[in-house]
Amino acid sequence: MALTNEDLLAISQLLDIKLKAELQPIKDEQTRINLIIENEI
Repeated sequence: MALTNEDLLAISQLLDIKLKAELQPIKDEQTRINLIIENEI
């Protein structure tokens, strides 16, 4: 069974959503660290 372009696009979109959800806590922590550094300077 070959995947269609629509199948591949759907998989790509699901992976993008999953990746963004996984990276969000890292981005939040980076923002917090940047604020701490900015306040220290």
